[in-house]
Amino acid sequence: MVNRIKAVTKNTKFLFCAIMFIAISLRIFKLFSNSAWLNQDEASIGYDAFALLNYGIDRNGTSFPVHLIAWGSGQNALYAYLSMPFIAIFGLCSFSVRIVNFIAVIGSIAAVYHICRDLFDKKVGLIAMALTAISPWSVMISTWGLESNVFPSLFVFALLFLVKALKKPYKICFSAAIFSLCLYSYGSAYVAVPVFLLLSVIFIIKNKLIPIKWISIAFAIFVIMSIPIGLFIIINKFGLNSIHLGPITIPSMAQNSRINALMDIPNPAKLIFNLIYICVLQDDKTFLNNVTPFGWVYIISVPFCILGFFETVKSKVRTHKLILFAFISAAILFLFLNYINSNRINCIFIPVIIFTAIGINSVATNKKTALAILCSYVIFCSAFTIKFYSNSYTNSQNSNLYESLGTAIKYADSITEDQTIYVTNDVTMPYIYVLFYTKENPHEYINTVKFEEGRSDFLQVESFGKWEFNTEGYKENKPGIYIIENEKIDAESNNNIVKFKNYSVVTIE
Repeated sequence: MVNRIKAVTKNTKFLFCAIMFIAISLRIFKLFSNSAWLNQDEASIGYDAFALLNYGIDRNGTSFPVHLIAWGSGQNALYAYLSMPFIAIFGLCSFSVRIVNFIAVIGSIAAVYHICRDLFDKKVGLIAMALTAISPWSVMISTWGLESNVFPSLFVFALLFLVKALKKPYKICFSAAIFSLCLYSYGSAYVAVPVFLLLSVIFIIKNKLIPIKWISIAFAIFVIMSIPIGLFIIINKFGLNSIHLGPITIPSMAQNSRINALMDIPNPAKLIFNLIYICVLQDDKTFLNNVTPFGWVYIISVPFCILGFFETVKSKVRTHKLILFAFISAAILFLFLNYINSNRINCIFIPVIIFTAIGINSVATNKKTALAILCSYVIFCSAFTIKFYSNSYTNSQNSNLYESLGTAIKYADSITEDQTIYVTNDVTMPYIYVLFYTKENPHEYINTVKFEEGRSDFLQVESFGKWEFNTEGYKENKPGIYIIENEKIDAESNNNIVKFKNYSVVTIE
């Protein structure tokens, strides 16, 4: 009997390590090969982190904000602060901006195993861990630095400590602290976290699973740590002025705050459309988070997920309800969001994956069935990986996300100190790429920036320093240095042209 237990333990450790190896392998090459492109939100969070690290202010002149002003309507600040150590070590680059999500996702894969092992058993734990490791959604969010995608990982870490607190009550304090950090990671957490905590705390108190003493301490920790973001929500919901607490700023947004968009309740038809398109078809048409036709957790997972959901509902094990609460707290976002994509409801995928693991475990009662399911997922995962790393998909990323723009910016910056450089405004928020790649002093930017007139959801920059974001002068052969798309180059002109992959630097004397 002892030898059998040792063999099972040894096999579990081997499978755990094998799954972690697969998880890292699926992600690590894309993390480095994606360095040719940068999304505007990545550039934004990266530059603000750089500015805060080196100058103590973001690009809007705000000192250590609890929420970044960014484009004017806001951007979550936690990811910027988490990125600072990596920017300090590696400098400001795509790798230092993306590594936070990579580490968080890899850590969450291990956390999923421990949650399911403690709530269910090792088998469910390994299945859920494997599904998370190969999930297209999980793979994709770990390879680029969208700040909102750290939220589901934080939620998993907080849930892990809550599960651990069922045996060691003091760990609920760590859970409360991490749940409060979730509020600084993404706006969806303003709804999902309180709903989950309300359901869970009522359930825990009713069933006497954790002593009231530790629940009270954890509640105090959560409230204290959440006060700054709570004040931020109040300030921007009611149009109040910014608050300064020493070096910390609770800012009022310059433009329409994205908080208001969170409360855009959809009509019934839109709600049904969202449920079908997001939950069943698993496609939001955003190529950075979706590779058609695989879905976020693979289309074949849907029946297993439904089965696992009902298994959890029917379960007589009380603590299984925690996964149900996690799903409900995410699903309720469908009632608050008119426009939904995978980022806005990203906290729903982990409970969906766990339901799928429970469903697979209940079906795979013999070796034949288990092998058939395993082979199906291997085929789907292999096909997804081939497409994800294919030249066609990579080229689509690079062309849609301004490959070689950064190289052109750095070259143009190096050839002149005071001559005006005109940058194409066909790029989304071109000024942020200039700030990112030149590592501009934020004080210089603030002192010279000019914004376009008129109010919109985003602050539009006309110019700052030697940079202007308009290339109309190129058509008129106006003297200057221009950064424009290669296809817009007049090949027959006598201008000095330095061509990069998608963009060129043209000097007109």
